[in-house]
Parts: sequence; structure tokens; C-alpha cells
Amino acid sequence: MNQDQPEPGVRYGDLLRITEALRNEKALFILLVTGLLTGALAFMGSMLATPGSSFLTAALLIFLALLIFPVGGSAAGLLLMDQARGQQPRDLHKAVIDGIFAALRIFTVSLIGIAVVMIFYILLSLLLFLCKIPAAGPVLHAVLFPALVVLAGLLLFSLYVALSMAGPAIWSGATIANALAMLWRIATSRIAELLASLFLLILLLWLAGSVAGGIILSGYYIVLNASTSILGGSPLDAINLAALSGDGPHALAVRFGTMTVLVLVCTILLAMTMMGLNLIYLRVTEDPETRRARAQAQAGERWQKIEPTIQPGAEPAIPPAATGGAAGKAPDILASIIAAATPSPAIPKPAPAVLAPEPTLAPEPAAAVPPPLCPHCQAPLQPGSRFCGECGGKVPG
Repeated sequence: MNQDQPEPGVRYGDLLRITEALRNEKALFILLVTGLLTGALAFMGSMLATPGSSFLTAALLIFLALLIFPVGGSAAGLLLMDQARGQQPRDLHKAVIDGIFAALRIFTVSLIGIAVVMIFYILLSLLLFLCKIPAAGPVLHAVLFPALVVLAGLLLFSLYVALSMAGPAIWSGATIANALAMLWRIATSRIAELLASLFLLILLLWLAGSVAGGIILSGYYIVLNASTSILGGSPLDAINLAALSGDGPHALAVRFGTMTVLVLVCTILLAMTMMGLNLIYLRVTEDPETRRARAQAQAGERWQKIEPTIQPGAEPAIPPAATGGAAGKAPDILASIIAAATPSPAIPKPAPAVLAPEPTLAPEPAAAVPPPLCPHCQAPLQPGSRFCGECGGKVPG
């Protein structure tokens, strides 16, 4: 099977889980606080960056804003990675501490990516200098130019796509070396699946952003018009930001409120984005054997759900998701499930033996004894008679 194709059991519909990020209260809280702090520092820095103010103070505030944002983003990314894995989210203070080290590792990986680009530019410059040879230079340039164009495009595109997984790789607990190895594997063997996943994620985020933007812009238009009508300012026939260009206190309040609204919207979209990147990373880096085992487990769960419908004596049908392999043999786990689901023939238990009563034999009637006969006339004699009642002859005793 081509490595760029997803294994059985992998579904792109898993990206719909990005909405689960909206239930992660800890991650949303960290992103919201990080966005408000970053926006407030950048807002104050922009206010102080004037000719009459301290430029050094403004630069320091902007630097702090740029320092807080990656730490808070990494802390939220760790919490969202725990949620994507189905693990118990870590404590808030532990997420912030781990987010500091995670941000440093992400920064290091990003520097390595920049170094790779610089090395490519150095090699590109050396090859182009060779093209300055008077005779063979133009011919060499004609050969190198299309090859370098393709290599430069592939390099920058692969780095951009692979570095989108740098954050999830670090948030999953990988070291810098492991993260670089994983990014290399993704860029060389999982680029097609990663591109399809990123495209779907961008589409989902665009839909979510359109809905959120429509809600916010409609409310912004109403409140901004009411503010300029009551508090003063330029009339707004449409969404005109003339109220944001003034220097009065109300104009500053509108600018700060606009920043706060943007932070709220960006918090929601950023949380969904980070959740989507975590889900994509977990899928494209999953071992094929683990995928196959997960697919078999899912098939086993579906099989257990339909198991009570099997009638005794009927041959159970194998679920379509369970069939696989070149020889069409069912996996061992499904074979055990089928064996458990098939009812064995019932062997009737022998009835307990009941001893019949012995027949009682009725006594045979005694044989009738013929009466004695008279020896003279052969007439029957009465028992105990000494003389015959017919002839009167004496019966011998």
C-alpha cells in the first residue's frame, strides 16, 4: 500500500472534532488571557511609539508581547493535545510551565528550518556563479534554471507544510531530535495525506470564520453607528472606521474595544486551528499497525453491537469492515468474536434415573385336590368317610 494513502480505519471526518476545542475551558482561558495581554502590550507600545515618547519603552512592550504569545499558545496547545489524545488535561500552572519549554523547542526547530533555507540559498548562489563562465555559462544556466526552480519550490513548500506540524510534534512530548525526525518522515512519506487534511481544516475554519465574522460585523456596525451618533464622530453610512482615526478618548476606547472583540474571535478560531493541527498530527504519525489494530477494535465494537441479533444455529455474517488481507482471511480478533458469537449445539442432559418399583407377584392359586374315590363303585367320597355313601362298602383306612 502506498504510504501516502490512509490506512483502513482512518477517516478525514475526524477533523470535525475541532469544535471540541470550544469545550476546553483551560485552553480557551489561556488563549484569551494571552491575547488580551499581547493586545494590551502592543496597544500601549503603539501609543508610546511617537516622536515625543520613549521609543525604547515601546520596543520593550512590543518585545514582551511577542514573548508572551508563543508561551501562552504552547500552553494551550499542550492542553488541546491532551484533549485530542483523550487524556486527562494537565493542571493550569503545569501547562504554563511546560508551555515555556515547548515554546523554546518550537523556536529552535523553526531556526533549524530557517537555516536549511539559508543553506539552500548559498548553494543556489554558488551554482548561479558557475553560470558566469563565458562560454558554457548560458548553457549551464539553461539546464540549471528549471531544476532549481522545481527544487526551490518543493523545498519551501515541504518546509512550510512540515513546520505546520512542529507545534503538535513538540506538544505531543517529542524532543527536538525526535520532532525533526518526525517532520522529515511527514515531508517524505505523508505529504499527500497532510495536504488533504490541511485543505479540509482550512475549509472548516473558513466556514467557522464566516459565521463568526458575520455575527461580529453585524453587531460592530450597529454599535459603532450608535456610538458615533451619540458620542460624536463622523457619520457612518457603511462600516466606516473614521471613528478609529481620532485622538480623543472615545476614539481610543473604540480602538481598544475593537482589539478586544478581535481577540475574542481570534481565540475561538485559534483554538479550533490548534485542535485541528493536533488531530492531523496524531493521524499522519500513527503507526500502520496501530491503525490496523484500531480499525479491528472498531469493527469488534460494531460486531458486539449486532451480536444479540444472531439466531441460534444461524451462521453469523462477517462485517464488511472486518474483511481484509490478500487471502481474505479474517483477523484473529474477529475469529475469536465469531467463535464466541456462534452458539454451540446444545447437548441434552440425561434425565435422572427413576427406579421402578419391583413388581409384586400374586400367589398362585393352590391346585385343586380331587376327592378320594370309593374303591368299590368309584363314587366320590367325603373327606374322612370310612364307608362309601353309594354302595356302603368299607373304605380302607
